[in-house]
Amino acid sequence: MLLHFIFVIKDKELGLRDAEFEYVKKMAQFFKSWIKTKFSLDFD
Repeated sequence: MLLHFIFVIKDKELGLRDAEFEYVKKMAQFFKSWIKTKFSLDFD
């Protein structure tokens, strides 16, 4: 199964919002582990 988080920014903000993108990546990793723990489901 795939779990997607969509992070949308304007072209002119590309590179300026790297910190927010890193936060979204960490949030996705957390939810992946949480879903595996709580529901025994694996996501890519």
